[in-house]
Amino acid sequence: MPGEISSREEPAQESAEEKNQRMARGEISETEIAEYLTHPDDVLFEHKIVSEKRGKVSELDIKVRALTKQFAAATLENLRESWDPETFESFELTVKKYFEQKESGKPGLLNVEYYIATDQQDNPIAMTGLYTTDIQGGSGFATRTQLDPERHNLNMGLGWYSVSKTAQGTGLGTYFLNWSENLARTRGAKHLEIETDDSEGTERAVKMYKKSGYKEGFPIESFYGPGRNLNMYYLDAENFENGTNAEIVEISQENKAEILEMAQEIYPPDRFEEFRACLDLFLAQDKERDAVFVGRSVVVNGANGKPESFAIYTDGIYDNSTLVFWTGSEKGNASAKSKLLGQLCSAAKNQEKNIVMVCSEGEDSELSDFGFLESKHGVPKVFGKRDPTKFLLLTKELK
Repeated sequence: MPGEISSREEPAQESAEEKNQRMARGEISETEIAEYLTHPDDVLFEHKIVSEKRGKVSELDIKVRALTKQFAAATLENLRESWDPETFESFELTVKKYFEQKESGKPGLLNVEYYIATDQQDNPIAMTGLYTTDIQGGSGFATRTQLDPERHNLNMGLGWYSVSKTAQGTGLGTYFLNWSENLARTRGAKHLEIETDDSEGTERAVKMYKKSGYKEGFPIESFYGPGRNLNMYYLDAENFENGTNAEIVEISQENKAEILEMAQEIYPPDRFEEFRACLDLFLAQDKERDAVFVGRSVVVNGANGKPESFAIYTDGIYDNSTLVFWTGSEKGNASAKSKLLGQLCSAAKNQEKNIVMVCSEGEDSELSDFGFLESKHGVPKVFGKRDPTKFLLLTKELK
């Protein structure tokens, strides 16, 4: 039934030490997380990491807690050297948007939980996070109550995972990655995603991820649900010049019924159920507040003034990319999708972004016909117009 996400509920009877050890393994129920996040200034659990390197055994005592404003400045400062200046700037901006989104009181298109590890003096030394791209289509944090988890997967991403220079080599990085995976698994996630790039600075991390069982690239098998793969297509719209003069409006409460009617005709039943849940989430967004993802939409009306195609997309968090999660075009209208893709390219360029990435359930020959390339092992120029570095996505099935 919708909303019945299988997750491990805490035992009825256990000592404080047993509960701490269980949480340190990442076995934390949905109920416990929800209760904890009502008072996130508390320590979630404590843990001792024992590691051996070159015959020398070392111990590190950590406290794990949610990232709050109290620890934000120190976390940013202590993790600054973990990234290059441009990546750190993106990290800093994302954290700012994260707190803005939390203060709005409304679910985001991208929902995030950040956790930090501190030493015994409460100095932040590592960070991890779990997020769901709720607008993507599966049973994310904001849509899970509306969808059947047997047919619609909950997929989570690893958010801004990092260890400070002072704590590297202590085993904390491996421990925090394993803990994040276990937490996602316990919460009911079927996949964990990691967004990264192919620069020299990430080679070591990418090797570690692959050694831990992560696969690089697309398609991602059974991503949306059993037998429903995620493919990714992309186009460099830098030289795109052919827009359309069709009337464009955004998706709103006024045209919602027409959009839903079109979607029901073109999407398979499971995909339509996901779209309906995501559309409600999209329309509920607080447009006046900042968020990690800002949702946008395009509706192309036909000569009769009625919608003939639509798309929902976000600016993403990378400087040169627009990420499209939903497209739909009227059945029997051969030019409708071409007009829509043209408008998406124009919209991206108007926002000074060149790379348009489109998520697709399965293969989409119409995207290929328009000039989109199927991403197998990364997308170039996502991080900047003259930056050949490729955006990479690595995923691991959580069994």
